[in-house]
Order: sequence, then C-alpha cells, then structure tokens
Amino acid sequence: MEDSYFADANVRRELDRMNEAVERYGVQLDTIENELAVIDEENQNDDVNRQIIEYEAAMSANFKDIPAEDALDNIVRMQNQLKIVKRRNQLLAKENAIQQKQLRDRANMLSRTSTELDNITEITGWHGEFHDVDMSTTMNYQEAVHDMTTLAAKVRQELNSAKVIIKKKENAIVKLQTDAEQNKELEKKLQLLYNDIRVKQRDTREAEAKLQRMIVDDSNVERALVKRSEQQDSVAASVLYMENDKEFLSDAVAEMKVICRRQDNVVKAQLARQQQLQARLDQIMKALREMKLAKEFERNVAKSALVPSASREEPEDVEQILPDDEHIPIDTYRLLYKDNEMMRTSVARKNMLVLEKESAIQALESKLAKYIDSHNASATQGDSMQANKNAELTDLMIDLQEQHKAQLAEIEELSKENRELKLEYNKRAQNAKAKKAKATNRSLESSVVSKTSVRRAK
Repeated sequence: MEDSYFADANVRRELDRMNEAVERYGVQLDTIENELAVIDEENQNDDVNRQIIEYEAAMSANFKDIPAEDALDNIVRMQNQLKIVKRRNQLLAKENAIQQKQLRDRANMLSRTSTELDNITEITGWHGEFHDVDMSTTMNYQEAVHDMTTLAAKVRQELNSAKVIIKKKENAIVKLQTDAEQNKELEKKLQLLYNDIRVKQRDTREAEAKLQRMIVDDSNVERALVKRSEQQDSVAASVLYMENDKEFLSDAVAEMKVICRRQDNVVKAQLARQQQLQARLDQIMKALREMKLAKEFERNVAKSALVPSASREEPEDVEQILPDDEHIPIDTYRLLYKDNEMMRTSVARKNMLVLEKESAIQALESKLAKYIDSHNASATQGDSMQANKNAELTDLMIDLQEQHKAQLAEIEELSKENRELKLEYNKRAQNAKAKKAKATNRSLESSVVSKTSVRRAK
C-alpha cells in the first residue's frame, strides 16, 4: 500500500516536472514566434529597403536627367546598399541556423520527454483509460489516478501540438533557407553586374586618362609652337643684327683694304730702304770689324738710340720712308717689319671672320627655313590630331551614355525582381501566421473538447 502510494507520488512529481518542461518549451516557442514576427516587421519597415525603393522609384522616373558625372556616385551608393543588404542576409541566415539548432534540441528534448512518459505509463500500468493494477489495493486512489491520466492526456496533446508547431517552424525555416538561397543567387547576379560596371568604370578611367594625356600633348605642342615662334623672332632679330654687323664689317674691311694697300706701298718702300740700309750697315760693320771696334760699338751705343723718334710712329708716307740721304738704325727696320706682319695677320683674321659670319648667316637662314617648314607641318598635324581626338571623345561619350542607360535598365529589372520576391515572402509569412492561428484555434478547441469530455466522464 505504502509502496503504491510512493509510486503514485513519484509519478505525480514526474508529471509535474514534465508539465513545467512543456510549459517552458511553449514559452520559448512563443518567444521564437515573437522574434520571427519582429524580424518580419523589421524587414517590412526597414529603412534601407524603404530608401532603396524610394531611390529606385526616383531613378525609374528621372533616370534620363541624371548627368554622366553623377553615375559613378549612384553606382557607389547602390554598392553600399547592396553590402548592407548582404550583411543583413548573413545575420538572418546566422540567426536561422541558431534557431534551427534550438528547435532540434527542443525536439530531441520533447522526444525524450515523451519516451519517459511512455516508460512511466508502462511502469505504472496506466494506458489511457485502462489499467493493470489490482482494484482492491487502489480503490482509495482512483481520484488521484484519474487526475494523473488527465494530466497525461494533456501532456500528450501538448506534446503533439508542440511537434506540429515544431514541424511548421521547420517548414518555415526551410522556406527561409530557400529564400536565402534565391537571394544569394540574386546577389551573385548583382555582383556580376557590379563587376561589369567596375570594368566599364576602369575603361572609362583609362579613356579619361588617355584624354588627359592627349590634352597634355596638345598643350605641349602649343607650347612648342609658341617657343618656336619666339625662336623665329629671336632668329630674325639675330639675322638683322648679323646683317648690320655684315655691313659694318664690310665697311671695316674696305677701310682695312685701303690701309693695307697704303701699307703695302709703305712696306715696299721700307723693303727698298731696308736693302739700302742693310748694305750701308754691312759696310759699316765690316769697317768696324776690320778696325776691331764692333764689340765696343755694341757695348757703348744704346739700342733705343739706334731708332730715331720719327720712326717710332707708324709710317704712312713713302717719301718719308725713302728720303734722300737719310740714315736709320736697323732696329727701326725690324720694328717696321714686325708691324707689317702684325697688320697682315690682323687682315687675314678679319677676312676669316667675315667668311665665318657669312657662313653663319647662311646656316641661320637654312635653319629658319627648316623651322618654318616644321612649324607649318606641326601646326597641320596638331589641327588634324585635335579633330581626331574630338571625334574620339564624342564617340566615347556616346558609348558611355549607352552603357549607363543599359546598366540602369538592368538595375531596374533587378530591383523589380527584388520587390516581387519581398512581396512573395510577405505573403508566405502572412499565410504561415494564418495557418498558425488556425492550428492554435484547433488545439484550443480540441483541449476544450477534451476537458468537456473528461468532465462528462466524471
């Protein structure tokens, strides 16, 4: 008797513990449902989605008004929004994985609880409304056993309802996973499109860099033309200076020729006078040597005394050079001869200088002609190059505008598909909520029917 009483007490405690566990699991399931509802509301009321929808609506309405220089900013903004959506999808996928793990753990716990309940019913002998215990020993405990059977029935019903709810949640999670996979595929497509956009942007940057290089080349050509024009001006000025120098040198050469002719006459007279004086000097020196007075003459007579004052000036008159009965020293002759040689050397140098100036003038004239030809050729080439580059720039801008329009159309199609997927997801969530509400109503109705049947049985 006492053993059966203690067994019934243990069964009641076990049933109470199971009821508490079932209630706790039910509360956790309710919290999970509330969290899913909050996530759905956040997805519906997300600022990012709202901003994307508003921006896509504005783009679809006014995409022709967007300038080409703002297209890159719009693309970068859309890339940032795509990164935010990807991050949110990753967080949702992570949360779904955690919830799946929790649901699996709870399902295992419920299965273990149901197994323990079956074991308890087999040990106690209670199988629904039948029992195997001797009625003579348990008549005083019918009410307690009846309560235990009622609790066991409630536990079974709650376990069944919990299994149904878990199954629904698993189905919902599977749907969410499929939706996440679809979103991943769409993200891959968007990533491919963004890669194409990056390639186009790189081509655009290369074209802009090429255009910048062309502009720099044009500026260099213009600077070279300006420099050449300045060089031409300087060459013209130098040619003018050289012409003036040529006239001056020609006058100087004419004067020097007159002086040279005069000096030639003077030199001829000096040569004749030199011969005379040399013959005279030879006679005098011969006489001195014969008298052995040559060394004494050289020692006592100063060299400056041998040159008269009149001969120190540059001779110009032949009559002064060859006067009658005039005697001059040999040193004067030497000085005259040296001056003659110096004049000849200077005249030869002046002639060479004139020839060099004439050759330099001819070279400058040839260079000037070459510069004029190169300037004309470079100007013609620069005009043709500028026309070609303007045509290439126009074609490039047209291609970029067409590519921008095509990319905007692709982005609009993708945003439309995204909106359709979101609407379908919201519809599925609403259907799941409606099914859940119906299931809860049915479970409540079944619990009410079971309670009424138990009361009627009592």
